[in-house]
Amino acid sequence: MSQYHGPLILDIDLDALWCTDDPIDQTFDVVFKHLRKAENLIKSIGRKPSAISIARSQTYHAYTPPSFVDRIQALTLGMLVRAL
Repeated sequence: MSQYHGPLILDIDLDALWCTDDPIDQTFDVVFKHLRKAENLIKSIGRKPSAISIARSQTYHAYTPPSFVDRIQALTLGMLVRAL
């Protein structure tokens, strides 16, 4: 990444923040853990992205409970404000 100087595009899929290998562990603790990792990664890049997209991915097969999507999106936006 240190030699690449072109546009940086950040694509965030909210379903990925909910994912866990342990279905019993599917709580907002998982979301917070993934957001911390994402924030650290974004900070480590050392420059701001040219564009950011957030995919809500609410199709016929929802991986994230639909009632949680708005909250996860709000938490993601807060993380981006802190990271950038």
